[in-house]
Amino acid sequence: MMVKLDVLPNAPEPRRVNPDEAFAASQAGRAVLLDVRDARLFDNAHLEGAVPLPLAELEAARGRMPASIVLPEDPLLVLYCA
Repeated sequence: MMVKLDVLPNAPEPRRVNPDEAFAASQAGRAVLLDVRDARLFDNAHLEGAVPLPLAELEAARGRMPASIVLPEDPLLVLYCA
């Protein structure tokens, strides 16, 4: 399933990051780890510091970040599902 997010005119292209880079950026406060699995799977296990944002909610929000998720300045958003 493909999720289409609203794209800002000058937004950088999405890129892949490895787990070590994602975790280091999260620990440094530069990244937000977004777990897009359903709540049951998130509750069972998730990465330290991850925020739940089920894919269905992301799709329903039409790519807009919920107000409950605090983003650092110039954030690296890391979406994962495993």
